[in-house]
Amino acid sequence: MARNEFESEIGKFLSDLFPIAERVDDVAFNRYGGHQVKQKPYDYYGCTDLGAIWVAEIKRVKSSRFPIDNLKEHQIAGLSGVAGVRGNAWLFINWRTGGSRGTGQAAWLTYDYYMGIVGKLGERKSIKPNDIEAGWMLDRIPGGWSCAPAHKGLRGI
Repeated sequence: MARNEFESEIGKFLSDLFPIAERVDDVAFNRYGGHQVKQKPYDYYGCTDLGAIWVAEIKRVKSSRFPIDNLKEHQIAGLSGVAGVRGNAWLFINWRTGGSRGTGQAAWLTYDYYMGIVGKLGERKSIKPNDIEAGWMLDRIPGGWSCAPAHKGLRGI
């Protein structure tokens, strides 16, 4: 089960877009009954209609700023590894602002685009929604999110 509502919303979004969309489990049990706790390199993985692999890390903040240290070293390694072999490495960010019913704004970014933003921050340690070009932002629909036409190329369609 997803840890927060944004993970659930994006899980449905990805399942609706792609023939394969699977969530990486948080904890597994080994045969001796103990927990195997391994850091996940990303939250979801799958493939496009054309068979291209993709991975996605889902992040939510209840703030108007996304701290760049919210993306941990093992997640950076996982996303950059997939991007490095020409796979699709994505980061979904939700700035969940607006009170208890607020859904805020969300973006669907490639790992390379995200790293480009980070490189331009200078001394700043966080990303605001207006740091991201409009074409990367998701549209809010009842119960979830929809992608802008600019994302068609990401979907392998």
